[in-house]
Amino acid sequence: MAVPLLCCAIDVLNVPSKRQVIVAGPRYAPDTDALLAASHATFDPDKVVSVVHLFILSGQEVPCSHSD
Repeated sequence: MAVPLLCCAIDVLNVPSKRQVIVAGPRYAPDTDALLAASHATFDPDKVVSVVHLFILSGQEVPCSHSD
């Protein structure tokens, strides 16, 4: 699992023209899903999309580190 991620990281560092999109929001929230859908609406081979799901813990948003 670490080798493919390392290869992706090296690729992102070596090609500075890549576009990076970070979508952060509560899991399954309509606005988070809309941003994610908009980021995938057009094909761009130089685009990297990262998703950070948040959950609410005593009034504060905290990043959630599990994968889908």
